[in-house]
Order: sequence, then C-alpha cells, then structure tokens
Amino acid sequence: MFLQTYNQVTVIVDLVSTSPLIVKESRYGQDQKLAWSNGNELKKQGMPDVIPISQSTDMELKAAVSHGTPKEALKQLKYYLPGTSIRGAFRSHLERVLRGLEPEVPRVCDPFEESEFQDHHSCSDLLDHREGAFISYAASCPVCRMFGNNKLQSRITITDGVIQGKLPYNLVQREHIRIDRKSGKVNGPVLKFFGLDQTTFRMTLKLVNFELIHLKILGVLLGDLKSQNITLGFGKSKGYGVVKGEIHPLRLSYTGLDHPEGKLRGVASHANEATASWFQKRYGLGPETPVDLPGVTWKRGDMRLETEIPEKMFLEAVMPKIAFPWRSQPKLSERKLAGAL
Repeated sequence: MFLQTYNQVTVIVDLVSTSPLIVKESRYGQDQKLAWSNGNELKKQGMPDVIPISQSTDMELKAAVSHGTPKEALKQLKYYLPGTSIRGAFRSHLERVLRGLEPEVPRVCDPFEESEFQDHHSCSDLLDHREGAFISYAASCPVCRMFGNNKLQSRITITDGVIQGKLPYNLVQREHIRIDRKSGKVNGPVLKFFGLDQTTFRMTLKLVNFELIHLKILGVLLGDLKSQNITLGFGKSKGYGVVKGEIHPLRLSYTGLDHPEGKLRGVASHANEATASWFQKRYGLGPETPVDLPGVTWKRGDMRLETEIPEKMFLEAVMPKIAFPWRSQPKLSERKLAGAL
C-alpha cells in the first residue's frame, strides 16, 4: 500500500483543554519527590505529586518542583502533548465507537487481546501466528487498516501537540485526598495535581493512501473532537483531560498523471480504472463511489493536484455523501482466510 503515494489528506487541529489536562511527566514521581526534598518533610508537602510532561531539562524540572512556590516555577516549563498519547486516545476512541455499531458482529479487534478464543482477538497476534502467504491489509480490521499493527504500517501520522501562546502557561492546581473505604477517614497527605487548563496545543494529522471509508471515520473523529467527546491523558474519571478540537481546513492532494476530475476519490476509486482495479485486487478492497467536490479551487501541477476543503464543508456537506459500507467490512471471524494468496 505504501510502494506509491496516490492521495493524502492533511489537517491541522488545535486541541484546547477545557479542563485540566495532564499527560504525566514520567521523570517525576514519588521517588524523585522524596529524593529532591532532601528529607525535609515540610518541603516535601509543598511539592507537587503529578505534573504534565515537558521538554525541559532534568535540571529545570528539578528546580521547578523544588522551588519555594512550585506552581509559579512550573508555569515556565516547556510543555507539549506527545503525538503517541494523542494517537492512542484517538485510536481507542474510534475502536469503541465502531465496535458499538454492531456489537453482536465483531469487526474491530482489541489490540491487547492475545487469546484467539476471544471475540476481539487482536489482528497483530492473529497475523503473527497465521500460516501461509496472505495480504496483511485484507486480513486486518478497519481500525488496524488505518493505525497499523505488527504486520501493517500505519497510514496515519500524528505530530506532537505544540503549545500555543507565550509564557507563563495557565497551570492550575487541584488537590485530592485518599479516603479509607472502611473507616471513611482521610488516609495520607493531600495530593497536589497540576494541569494545563484553557491551553491550546496544535497538532497535525496526515492520512496517506486512504479509502473513502477512512475519510468517513476521520470525519467521526473530527466531529467528536469539536463536540468535546474525546478526553486525553491522566485523571479522566476525575474530570481531567477534556479537550475541544478547532479544525483547520483539510488539505487534499492527489499524485499521478490521472487527476481525480473534481471528485473526492479513495485508492479504490482511482481516476484511472485500471489502477483502481489494481488497488482492489492487490489489497482486497471493494469498489468505491467518488464524491463530487463542487465549489473548491484546485491547484494543478505536473504530478500533483491539490485543494483545501473547509472544515464546515467537509463535516456537513462532504462527509454525509461518503458511503459507509460497514457490513461489507470483514468480520473478525473471517480474518484467518481473508487475503490468502
């Protein structure tokens, strides 16, 4: 699927935290808190328990958490959202949404399920143990076809979320207590969590060599980001990590000598019928129906055709026209035979 590039969609998304957002800093925990307080119990009590991940140096991190007023010092660290954390949250969200479409007929695997006797046995484990020659793409579930597995490269790339705005950042403090379930009394000291609230992180998502159903699924993701239905990071059950997506125009490009003729086309609906047929046979794809894109301006080059689709147009006018042949997607129970060569 990646021997050549046919199409690509790129979208910039601003993730705005509407509740404290914490992707935990792995370099700081209770061991560091104990060591950096130098045995001073009063100093230890004033230090945070959980802080967001940053690109600051170890020395800068230690100086901030050990500061007499750590909240002010922590506002100066170089925070960001790891692309891997964003990607994991997006994939998990789409897995849950798509599994809910037809729960009695599993079509989306659980990437962590290694038992072949479970309904949602992971594609990675199944393909690792499958015998004979087969096409990994045809034997993978719809989410793995987008995000990849052990035998299949991902067609989605997601950058780190780069914080927008200037220092100091809007770092807020929340305090929590542990309650003993038996006695109902407070158990241990107050816990201090620091998160980034009303803070904007800019990330870029790129989808290469997509089928039209992938754009349909991408539209679900973008719509749920706009509706604040996706949470990121630590403490979701405590109300942390709610984000709102502000979607920039989608940049669409096609590579090749055959232009898409003003239509939205996936690899299976290539403008060249012979090439479309090749994609369908090579990767076990079903036919697609191209979608008209009226009112957009195309920029034409020798080998590439590009345009931009406004977010509102994509979600409200284009996405509803994209067919969603969910029941034609392979059942998980059929993967042992799918794509055999």
